[in-house]
Parts: sequence; structure tokens; C-alpha cells
Amino acid sequence: MPSCRLPSLVACLVLAASMAACGWGTSKEEYLVSGDAFVQAGKNAEAVVEYRNAIALDNQYGDARYRLAQTYVRLNDLPKAMGEYIRAADLQPANTDAQIQATKFLILARRFEDAKSRAEAVLAREPKNLDAQIAKATALAGLSDVTGAIEEIDEAIRMNPSDARSYVMLGAMQIGQKRSEEAEAAFKRSVEVDPGSLEAQQALAAFYWSAGRLPDAETWLRKAIETDPSNLGSQRTLAIFLTSTGRPKEAEAPLKSVAERTQTPAARLALADYYLGQGRVDQARPLLELVVKQADAFASAKVRLARIDAAQGHAAAAYGAIAEVLAKEPKNADALAFRAQLELRDRKNDEGLATARAAVEASSTSATAQNTLGDALAVRGDSDAAIRAFNEALRLNPRLVATKLKLAQLHIQKRDTDTAMQIAEEALSAAPKSVPVRLMHARALAAKNDLRRAQAELNDIVKTNPNLAQAHAQLGQVHLARQDRAAARRAFERALRIAPTHLEALRGKTLIDLLDNRGDRARSTIEQQLAKAPTSSALLLLAASTYAASGDAAKEEAALNKVLETDGDNMQAFVGLARMYLRQGKLDQAKARYEALGSRGSVGTPAKTMVALILEAQGKTEEAKQAYETLVAADPEAGVAANNLAWIYAEGGGNLDVALSLAQTAKRKMPDSPQVNDTLGWVYYKKDFTDRAISALEAAVKGDPKSAQFRYHLGMAHAKDGNRTRARESLDAALKLKPDYQEARDARRNN
Repeated sequence: MPSCRLPSLVACLVLAASMAACGWGTSKEEYLVSGDAFVQAGKNAEAVVEYRNAIALDNQYGDARYRLAQTYVRLNDLPKAMGEYIRAADLQPANTDAQIQATKFLILARRFEDAKSRAEAVLAREPKNLDAQIAKATALAGLSDVTGAIEEIDEAIRMNPSDARSYVMLGAMQIGQKRSEEAEAAFKRSVEVDPGSLEAQQALAAFYWSAGRLPDAETWLRKAIETDPSNLGSQRTLAIFLTSTGRPKEAEAPLKSVAERTQTPAARLALADYYLGQGRVDQARPLLELVVKQADAFASAKVRLARIDAAQGHAAAAYGAIAEVLAKEPKNADALAFRAQLELRDRKNDEGLATARAAVEASSTSATAQNTLGDALAVRGDSDAAIRAFNEALRLNPRLVATKLKLAQLHIQKRDTDTAMQIAEEALSAAPKSVPVRLMHARALAAKNDLRRAQAELNDIVKTNPNLAQAHAQLGQVHLARQDRAAARRAFERALRIAPTHLEALRGKTLIDLLDNRGDRARSTIEQQLAKAPTSSALLLLAASTYAASGDAAKEEAALNKVLETDGDNMQAFVGLARMYLRQGKLDQAKARYEALGSRGSVGTPAKTMVALILEAQGKTEEAKQAYETLVAADPEAGVAANNLAWIYAEGGGNLDVALSLAQTAKRKMPDSPQVNDTLGWVYYKKDFTDRAISALEAAVKGDPKSAQFRYHLGMAHAKDGNRTRARESLDAALKLKPDYQEARDARRNN
């Protein structure tokens, strides 16, 4: 101990203790040994501190990096584990396990080229290393070299024909090639060569599950549990299988068994999740309060407790619980994702989006984070980005049925009914007895105009769920699409008796009243509900559309403005007001609304395009041109802006080469638009490319035969081509459509 001038022995001991705590006299090897001891005692959080202390003394200490990576895996902190495995592998080229683990994480992060290079480096030293061979095959598949991947797997099987893992990997490759029979054969072979392989049994069960062969899937799930009753993954998969196939009560037994057998935090969390899924909060909370006391599982349990608090209306407690987690683990993806969900629920949409992005940044491999990002983007109206996020969530976890339902709904909204149907059918295959899934399947059928099957599906749901308002509301929509207003009204009214504020049913009933010229009745229905919930954005938007349909612009405007008083980011209200002003010819008010909307995130480009369109409509061509130029500079693929800017250049003596490039961009983005074909044809006309001009202008006329302008342009192109007969025919047609079309009249006289 160093000399001490303090007046008491106690003070000197305190000083010595503080010096030891700061690492004085402790080597990196001693920190490593201390970390190992904590791991042996099951204290992984404490082990992390010791390994990091060792690294603080030597940043190139490969052993500490490697053991730190292993500890992060046990703590389920995969992003940190990945970083440490890669560092350990760089520092210890001969550490095969570090190289293989780094390769696996690189594959998860979709860094396939890096993964392939590391796997090849291992194979250069150990040509018969099966893990490296499989990792290389996986990386090749990720690089879309499926043929090369299968060759690697075939080589792995040749080297070690009794290892089940190679056959499992081959089966996965065959699925990717849509070769189901070959995939099944490979999975079956995996359990034949190693009947005790848990991985092989789980893979065969998953194959049968995905193929809809549920009895076979259950058989192999139960065999996997017989192989290792303590394996939480197998028990949890069986529980999910039983729940998704309509047998939730049976799902408790396997989870309870493994929790009692192992008493691990992970097993208890899985059982708590089951109880939460079944609404048995009173049984879930004690388990979580037990787990939250363990440092390794504190964050996971605390986030779940926060979810319970939020569901029970204790928002402050939920936010507080998440704050506790983030104070200890600022980059905990689950905590960030749930905070984003709370913010979205509280209409803090900007904060929610930022927090969701932080969750994805914290863990790009978190399906929960990607799913939450999708929710935040969907709320903002950025459906394309939301679809990408939901697809990524499903890539990470293909069994997220709720995510599939949201994805199907977005595709329905985009009128991509084929994709929506495909996703709905995938969800139905995974959960054939799930009512929400069956409802989405019926909605997809209706969107594809398969009304007979949609009605049959909904009738069956209503028969077994007579008090389900959503089913009656959807059935009403199908009856309405089949022109059976009486049946539709009965279905909507039944839904409203069950749930008086059901929005879809209210919309449907209101629409029928308007179609039946009962505007007063429609308004009365909505106003009765508004009296009970005067600040409901959804009801106010419905009221606004009802007032618009009945010609009451003052009340329409008041309703939309009231939405914005309490929900300032509501895009529907913004757009509704702007459209109303355009309809009324109040272009300045519409422009102001779209300018405000243009500063709001993902809807910026459409809103700014509307500002430019309004400027054009006001005759402010130079300002419109500048607005379009700004839009195209920011987004070269902005189709409408490119088309209109090309037109301005062509008509105003601008650079025709630039105009042509812009028109071609618009054509690529909107190939079937008559307006785009007209612009492209007119630019070709100006550049004396007559044949191309005629072709494009004929497409424009075909797309909109009632446009006098399109006919006039086609006539001018025929005239330039020397075909007076065709020119006169087109110009005559233009004048019939618009008798005061002076330019067409002058052109006809000259031809």
C-alpha cells in the first residue's frame, strides 16, 4: 500500500480500496480471470465489466474480446456481440470459433462478401471444417449465387455424409429454389443420418409447418422435445404452433415444463409471454417481477412490465420503466422500440419515428425494431418505406403474423391486390384458425373483387363469432360491393349495435344514407357519435367527408380544422383542406396548406408538387418552373415534376434535350399516363422526331380520347409528317371536343 498522510487508518483503507477499484495494481490477465469467475457464477453483467476493464488496459487483447463477445451473446445483446466477435477474429486469426462466429454475425448483417472471405480463410487452414463450409454456402446464397452455394453444400456432404447440418442447409437451399420435393428429401435425410439431431428435427418440423402439413409438423416438434426436454427453443416453438392452430390451452404445458425444469430467466420469460398473449396478466406479472431481479434479464423483464402498465392505462409508469432500462442500456432495441410505440400511441409521431429509427440503429437484426419502424412510417403516410420495414421484419422473423396483416393492408391500399392476396394466404397457412387472419384474407378477396368467396368466408366467421363487430362491418362492405344495399345496411347496423363507434360500420351506414339521398340522416348519425367523442380525429374526418358529400363546405372546413387543433400532424386533414380549397377555387389557401404539408417528412414531395401545380394554375409559370426544378434536383425520379417541367421547357423555349430526358423519366415512372405520353410526344414533335411523336401521341389519345389537346397535338404531328388526311381527322376531332379551340382551327385551315 502506498504511504498515507491521512490522520486515520480508516481513511487510509478507504483510499487504498478506491485505488484498487480504479485498477491500480490489477493486470489485464487478472481482470480476465475475474470475468471468467463471474461467468461461472452466472453473473454475466459483472463479467462484462471485468472483460472491458481488461480491454481498457490493452485494446488489442484478443482473449478478452472473444470472451466479451460470448458474454454479450448470453445477455442477448447481439449487436455488441457481433462487434466483439469481429474484433476478436481480427486479433486472433487462428481462433477458428471466433472466425466462424464472426462469419455467422456478418451473414445476419447481410455482409455476405465479408462473411464469404472469412469462411474461405478458415477453409484455407482447415479444408474439412464443416462449419466454415456451411457458412460459405450461406454467404454465397446471400450473394444470389445459389448454384455455388449448393455446390459447397454438396462438398460438405461428400466430406462428412453423416453430419445432419449439411442436409439441413441443402434443404433450405432447395426451398429457396422452390424445389419442395428435393427440400423434403434433404430434411428427411438429415434425421436419417443423425436421428438425435435436434437441429434436423426442428428443420423438418419447420418445413412441414410452412408447407401446411400440420400433423407432420406437430409430430416432429414433439420428437424434438423428446430429444431434449430442456431445450427452450423447441418448447416455445411447439407452444407457438399450438396457439396458431387454435389450441392455446395446450400451449401452456410445454412452456411451464421447461420453466420449472430449468428455472432460467429465458424460460420464465417465455412462460410470461404466453400468459400475456392469453390475457392472463395476473400470472405473468409475478414471473416478471421474479426475473427482473436478475441483472442478466432485468431489461427484458422490465420492458414486459412496462407493456403491462401501458395496457392497464398506467402510461407514466410505462414511460418510467422504459426510462430505467435506457438509463442502464441506452441502446436497448426492445426498450427503444416500445418507447416508440408509446409515442406513436400518444400521437407524438415525429418522436416515435425518431425513436423507432434509433431502435433499428441499435439493432438492425431486431424484428421488433423493424416492425415498429414500419408502424411509424405507416402513420406518417410513407407506405413504400413502411412496406420495406415490414418486409425486413418478416425476413428476420417470418412468423410475425400480425406484421403480415399490416403488410397485406398496405398493399390493398396501394391496389396491389395480387401481393396482398399472397401475403394473406401465407398468414392463413400459418394460422388457419386465427380470426384476424381470416378477416384479412376476406378483405384481400374483396379487394380482388372475388366477392362470392369473401362473403362465404365472412358468413362463416359471423356464424362462429356473432358478436364480432368487425366481421359484420366487412360483410356490409361486401354486400355494398354486390349492390345489395338492404343487406349491407343490416350488416352495418348489426356491427353498430355491438360497437356503436365502429368506424368502418359508421362509414358504410353513412354512405348508404347518402346514396339513398338521406343526407340529414347521415349527418345525424355522425353528429350523435361526435357528441360523445368530440375530439376523435377519425370521427371528425368522417364528418368532414359527409359534410362535403352534402355540400356543406363551412362544416367540412370546421371539422377538418378541429382535427388539426388536436392532431396537428394529421395528413388526411391537411390534404382534405387543401383539396377543399382547390375545389372552391381558393388557390392561395390551398397553396398555403400544401406548403405547410411540404415540410412534413415523407409526404414532402407530393405536397411540394401540389404547390408547383397550383402556381401553374395561377399562371405563375416562372415560379412553377423553379419549384419543379427544385423538386427534380432533390429527387430525379419525381415523375409528375419531371413531366410538368419537361412541358414548361418545351413550350417556353427551354433546352429540348433536357426536356426530353425529363419526359423520358416521367414515362419510365408513369408508363400508362396519357398526360405523360402527350408531353413526351410533344417534345419529340419539337425535336422533329415525327415517328416517335406520333407513336407517343397516339398512346395519349388512346388513354384519354376526350382530350382536345391530345387530338390537336396528334394532328400537328401528322401534319409535320406530311399526312394531311390524318392531320385533318385529328384536328376535326379536337374541334368537336372543344369548338373554341382556336389553335386547332388555325391548324386545320392550314392543312
